[in-house]
Amino acid sequence: MNFEKFTEDAKRTESSDVPFTLNAGVFDLLQTATIQLMDCFDLIKKKAFYGKEINQDRFYARLVVADATLVELKDNLKNNPEELAGTNDTSNINPREFHGILGLLTEAGELLELIDVEGGEIDALKIADELGDSMWYIAILADAKGIDIEQQVLEGVIAKLRKRFPDKFEAALAVTRDKDAEIAETAAVTGIGDVVEEVPPEVKRKGGRPRRDGKPNKSGVVAKHKRTTKKSGTTKGTTE
Repeated sequence: MNFEKFTEDAKRTESSDVPFTLNAGVFDLLQTATIQLMDCFDLIKKKAFYGKEINQDRFYARLVVADATLVELKDNLKNNPEELAGTNDTSNINPREFHGILGLLTEAGELLELIDVEGGEIDALKIADELGDSMWYIAILADAKGIDIEQQVLEGVIAKLRKRFPDKFEAALAVTRDKDAEIAETAAVTGIGDVVEEVPPEVKRKGGRPRRDGKPNKSGVVAKHKRTTKKSGTTKGTTE
């Protein structure tokens, strides 16, 4: 089965008759905590496979932010339990994009549950099942954005990897990668039209791109520039 046929079959089972509701405050806090913990996992991955030593200060700082954020979320829900029911804070969210991204996150969590560092080999059928579910969400997300998986995603990631590793994998190149150059290479190969913005050095050090709405991002950085897309020529988010 090619991916085009897979996508058409996947869309047949996409939920479309359920009202999309979300409490943005609850989601934002949970998102912040999750991103912090995912960065900790990323540090562990880079140590395990690339030989990069874990920055203990960064690791601890991420745990502190995650813990404080979850405490805030718990306190909010204790005082206002009805918030979990959701409100219609969805005016700026494309539900198909949200569904695809959140679904991939939850499937990654189910894959994470399969890991037992003392348990040996993971059952292949369970992995295949979770990968299949992940592919469903990838199909929905790609279709929502009009992205061609084979021509843009697959070719794009190979172009990015060739930019990062001109000959073959090298641990040193894995930890000193130029992400902006890789994104530019992907854009050139795939023809996907968003302008790649220049990320200020202080943002790179903080570990996150600035938000567009004038609020601090998950690392506490506030955007000081605008982004323009080739598609619409409009700016998204400004700060004074």
